[in-house]
Amino acid sequence: MTSALCVTVLILAFANGANDNAKGVATLRGSGLAGYTTTILWGTICTLFGALLSVRFGVKLISLFNGHGLLPGDTAGQPNLLLAVALAAAATVLLASRIGAPISTTHALTGGLIGSGAAAFGIGELHLSGLGTGIILPLLFSPLLSMGLTLLLFPLLLPIRRLVDTCVCLVQREPNLISFGVLSKREVFQPVDLVIGATSDCQPISRFSRLTLLNLIHWFSAGIMSFSRGLNDTPKITALLIGIGSGLPAEEAVFGVAFAMALGGLVGAQRISRTLSEKITPMDPVQGASANLITSILVSVASRHGMPVSTTHVACGSLFGIGGLNKGKTDWQQVLQIIMAWGITLPAAAMLGGLFYLLVKILL
Repeated sequence: MTSALCVTVLILAFANGANDNAKGVATLRGSGLAGYTTTILWGTICTLFGALLSVRFGVKLISLFNGHGLLPGDTAGQPNLLLAVALAAAATVLLASRIGAPISTTHALTGGLIGSGAAAFGIGELHLSGLGTGIILPLLFSPLLSMGLTLLLFPLLLPIRRLVDTCVCLVQREPNLISFGVLSKREVFQPVDLVIGATSDCQPISRFSRLTLLNLIHWFSAGIMSFSRGLNDTPKITALLIGIGSGLPAEEAVFGVAFAMALGGLVGAQRISRTLSEKITPMDPVQGASANLITSILVSVASRHGMPVSTTHVACGSLFGIGGLNKGKTDWQQVLQIIMAWGITLPAAAMLGGLFYLLVKILL
């Protein structure tokens, strides 16, 4: 049973990587800074570092998602129950990744806990009172907060947006022919002019644009956001291994989960990347960088204080905020489909959790 649960948890971590690793770098692809392969490599590397570091900061989240406090008494560590939770969450996230729906692994885990716990003990025996402030409220509030901050802060960045349209250029003049020397040897000199102006006004041989600096900031913000996601999500999945008393030290459990998440991102993130980068709204580098910075700050603060916010909801909330700024260019039908997927995730995982618990109980 323990080995089966370990394998299932690693599959869940793989599914999490497939659904989430592209979220931190979606704006890089969406604003045209890089293609899919480059962005997913950057997102996966930064996620891996955050995941490995989570062993130092994820204690609160580990204790929350191993079932203690939600399930009655000392029953939270039952291997068959946690196996059902892992199976339900993994199936939900894998299916969503397959259809390109960016959902919350946090929602899937919570639904799996509720469904399997209800099947095992009855819904009345579950301690659901803490879900409101401990899980549901942060999950509902975080996308609204990120969307609101994007709408509020982006107008303050408009001066930066104007600045990125200027550059310092070395522009080539027409060549001058100059005779010199006793042999009247002719040499061609190509003087250059230093020009400060709009990017469209010159065809430079060398140029330093403020856009270059902004792009570096954008890459950095995407890395920080991916790092924060690894920091926040890894303890939730690791909790299933810790909860069964598998004997694995927390460091080894985190190590296994972290690398499974990285593999999932490298193998299966194409559809999620396309949804977030191309199907919601167009964006420029300033919009993309601001959305990433807001998301990374919110997720990092939540991780530090043990709040189980959904990186998916925070990241998408920022993209929805950009959509609100891009009037007439946003696919609100796609936005509605994403929100509907969020609403379905928890009850679907709960249903699967109950079914898997009964199935595991019969078979094992």
